[in-house]
Amino acid sequence: MTTTLLPVVLWTQKGCGPCVTAPAALKRHGIPHVTIDVKHADSARIANWRKQGLSTPIVEASGRSYSGMDMDALASLAVDYA
Repeated sequence: MTTTLLPVVLWTQKGCGPCVTAPAALKRHGIPHVTIDVKHADSARIANWRKQGLSTPIVEASGRSYSGMDMDALASLAVDYA
């Protein structure tokens, strides 16, 4: 059985330094992604992020989400997408 993974969703915002470097890091690891500005997120998603203590950039993949430039998490995603 072949599993097709959806692209990673990267939520960013203007003025966020890590938000500028995150897409490059995903590309470097060969991880397909879509970048979306957080101003387009619905209120329920924003409330969930706040409850989890997340801040931009927020990476959503395979039902998981985390914030910041977590290189270990990126490396684990790279294994998933290899």
